[in-house]
Amino acid sequence: IMSVIILLVISVLKSFAITNEMLNPVSEKYVFNYKDHLLFNIFSFEWIKTIVPTAVVIMVLITLLLYVKKRINFHVLQYLLIFTLFIELLVFAWGFNPTIKEGDILPENAVIKYLKADNEPNRIITLGNIYFPNYNVKHNIFHLGGYDMPVFQAYSDIFRKSGGKNIHSHSWSVNSELINFLNVKYIIASKKSRVPEKFVLKKRFYAVDIYENPNVFPRAFMVYDFEQREDRNAILNDMLKEDFNFKNKVLLENGLYKEEKQELDRNRTVAADYKIDFKEYNSDSIVIDIETSRAGIFVSSEINSSGWKAELDGKPISVLSANYGFRSVYIQKGKHKLKFFYDPISIK
Repeated sequence: IMSVIILLVISVLKSFAITNEMLNPVSEKYVFNYKDHLLFNIFSFEWIKTIVPTAVVIMVLITLLLYVKKRINFHVLQYLLIFTLFIELLVFAWGFNPTIKEGDILPENAVIKYLKADNEPNRIITLGNIYFPNYNVKHNIFHLGGYDMPVFQAYSDIFRKSGGKNIHSHSWSVNSELINFLNVKYIIASKKSRVPEKFVLKKRFYAVDIYENPNVFPRAFMVYDFEQREDRNAILNDMLKEDFNFKNKVLLENGLYKEEKQELDRNRTVAADYKIDFKEYNSDSIVIDIETSRAGIFVSSEINSSGWKAELDGKPISVLSANYGFRSVYIQKGKHKLKFFYDPISIK
């Protein structure tokens, strides 16, 4: 009974999943190739992989009904369920078991090599359907877009408010000033794409051109002026204004201790400089060396999701929410080692 329930649940979930296939390049002269996305409607029945999950659900329900009505015995029920499971797995698992060389799957072509040559943390944006998002995972490239809905409400709010289009693929507007703060250094554009003149052409390839954003912010930086507000909508509106300067001011929700706030207030007019050096950058941990001439706020363009914690010189510190939903911490004057690590309650 449990097997039947699990099979039924999986089939239903897959029925509503967004199916998507890409044709991967094996030649350097081709950059990215793709097949069109399936429409986000299970009932369109435009592809066999949308029909099969629905058919599996119907078959399981009919089989169970026949068994309950005693039209078939238990052995027949077993064989029918095994057959149904085999068909379902055959259709869906076929694409995940390719008989090709491992190197031909998401290969490191000339474009990927160019992007990986930049050792500083940065993100990219693509213009045109030319980039398979799973390249990010294999080659450690950070793409501002994606191919599923944003998980975090704060990120989704910022995306929509800044003029982002197509919530399913995160099509950020290259004209948004926010991409500077979000550490977008490169724009990968198809030959037919119109690229704003503010971006500098750096490299031409067979199918795409790579442009650099001269106004890109580093992945993290220090800010010495701040405002604390309780109204999150006001924070979002202000940070998206054209005259808002992310390098000069940070908008914080409540989180600073009284002593920290007083220290920052005393030195608002004092000139400051800093150095930030990323020592380790993984999906679940980040280690950074910081040297600052006075106390300030370390601001990053990483989403401040629950589960992320921080240590400064080995001691736990509070993670602040800056600029509506980004990760930041208070840093005292001097040299420090800052560590972020993902430690959610759900996996303990």
